[in-house]
Amino acid sequence: MVLLKEVENPSGFGVAKFDERGNLVKLIEKPKVSPSKYALVGVYFFKPVVFDVIKELKPSWRGELEITDTLQIMLERNYRVGY
Repeated sequence: MVLLKEVENPSGFGVAKFDERGNLVKLIEKPKVSPSKYALVGVYFFKPVVFDVIKELKPSWRGELEITDTLQIMLERNYRVGY
């Protein structure tokens, strides 16, 4: 589960994208054009499966493992990520 907050300038954050039914389908880190006004606030609740995903991550251009990449992989693998 991720916590989101509606913000005025979402392009400065990781932003949630939803489908027409309100399901979380994608997380985009600092988008130029934001798909919503809902930003990740940095509070996450995970089940242990997250560690399997983390083992597969490669460092970003900043040399860090990105939480948004982890969440995106979980979404792509059809894990339920609530908000």
